[in-house]
Amino acid sequence: MTNYYRSAWLLVFIGVLSACGSVPEQQHEGVEAVNEAMTHGMRAYRDDRYLEARQLFSKGLAHYRSMDDTPGALVAYVNLIDVALVTGDFPLARHWLDDAIRLADLEDDATVRDRLNFQSVHLSWLSLETGSTLTESSTDTLNNLLAMGASNPDISQAALFLRTRIAVRNDEQDVQQWLEKLRESVAARSGALNLARLARLEAEHALKKGEHTITIGLLIEAQRLYRIERYRPGLAAVHEELSVVKEQQGDLEAAVIHAEQALFIRLWITDRYHSTLLLRKLAHMESTRGNVERADEYTAIADFAEGNEDIKWNTLRQRLRAGQVN
Repeated sequence: MTNYYRSAWLLVFIGVLSACGSVPEQQHEGVEAVNEAMTHGMRAYRDDRYLEARQLFSKGLAHYRSMDDTPGALVAYVNLIDVALVTGDFPLARHWLDDAIRLADLEDDATVRDRLNFQSVHLSWLSLETGSTLTESSTDTLNNLLAMGASNPDISQAALFLRTRIAVRNDEQDVQQWLEKLRESVAARSGALNLARLARLEAEHALKKGEHTITIGLLIEAQRLYRIERYRPGLAAVHEELSVVKEQQGDLEAAVIHAEQALFIRLWITDRYHSTLLLRKLAHMESTRGNVERADEYTAIADFAEGNEDIKWNTLRQRLRAGQVN
């Protein structure tokens, strides 16, 4: 699943925001209002209100661009890309990344460059529909971030999480070494979210070895840690992974329950991509269980969600709860 790390970038950029706002403030009386909108956007992001965060960051971007404030615009772009990544809107993330990279060429800021490079690699990984191999260019970028050390410790650790995740997913021979490096990194820079992400990677590794009991224990621990932070994308991912385990164990009823719980979290955070994947998985499982009518309902809702750009999320949630698709 996608959300192995929660970006601390928004917090890092609070200081940048203040710095870049101090100069234009003499030239444009709207700077204070723009910075306030960005701050509210950061708060919305931390509260998993991603639709609101996107609207506020978009407002900030428009104002910064109108003021020719390149550092401020890059702040907005980076935040918008994070929102798109966490909600699975990969085409929009790519669009904003391309714009941001062109704009970043005007600035000599290693932190921004490293962040955009990592976001680009992360997007490439998340966008993989089949297989788990990055392009040579993305692999080189990730290796450079790891070899040289990023300009910000949050970026360095995020790169290590992603590299370890690739090793686990691909059953690489040195997977144990990557896991050990990550354990050391998390021990040095711990916190509930990092511990939860590590537990989920350990669980994925255990599941590949068929160790279902260990896998479930690690996922339950990750769930406990995510609840401390009230981090909904992580909680959804844990339910998705528990659903996989239960399906492997032949307990389709439990697998369906976990998938449904994940779905309602994904819908709450307006994540169209993962919601659609879950709807199609639920359709498959219900069909396997012989619940053909329910399977058809999930398929119809998935088609509706995938084909409507202007989804009314509350309406979609209500339709699911009522089992109505027409």
